[in-house]
Amino acid sequence: MDLVCLDTDVVIWGIKGEATPGQEDMVPRTKAFLKNLDDKGTRVLIPAVVVAELLIRVQVGLHNEVLSFFQRRFIIGDFDLPASSHFARIWQSRLDDQSIASLKSSGVSRTKLRADCMIVATAIAHGASCIYSHDRGVHRFAEGHILVAQIPELPEQLDLFVN
Repeated sequence: MDLVCLDTDVVIWGIKGEATPGQEDMVPRTKAFLKNLDDKGTRVLIPAVVVAELLIRVQVGLHNEVLSFFQRRFIIGDFDLPASSHFARIWQSRLDDQSIASLKSSGVSRTKLRADCMIVATAIAHGASCIYSHDRGVHRFAEGHILVAQIPELPEQLDLFVN
């Protein structure tokens, strides 16, 4: 059974149902995609780093409820020793190829870059075949290590019995 990983943007669109201005179409698109994954029995990994990024936007009193939801529905990927090793290797390679400098010069914070790299490392360490993300940092860190795809536009299923 396939295992795919979700980045923070996908979780916010598809589970929380929120979008920034101009991204509103991503909410129903991502919800349909997540339903499709569920219908196919695809296992879904959400890195603990993604859960932490999501919890920042949730009232503290609701954290236990949110954590319980995630634990019931998804595989939560810890940032463990194997992920740490992947993180260091990927980070060093992106320092060498100037990707980190390029992303920082375009306004991406070092904190965000570290989180993006941790997400990629967690996905690799837990054996995900793909990360679904629209984040350019995740794409850059994953390059050459793991496939990253954007949320596909799924065709609407027509009801054959509508007059």
